[in-house]
Amino acid sequence: MLELCGEDSLDQIRELVLRGRSLRDASLPPLLTQLPSLEVLSLSDNSLRELTKFPTFSNLTTLNL
Repeated sequence: MLELCGEDSLDQIRELVLRGRSLRDASLPPLLTQLPSLEVLSLSDNSLRELTKFPTFSNLTTLNL
């Protein structure tokens, strides 16, 4: 995930784009819970139907579904 974002550590990631990666409700990457600085998350073009197990992001300002 660090390579994908071009950052050195998880706490530096502010924007994460996971468009069109065939993600399902139960297959959200577990590392999402370790991103305290995340502000923008894009999950469009996946197979998500519900977000009941969705992590809480205190800095999230944009969620693209």
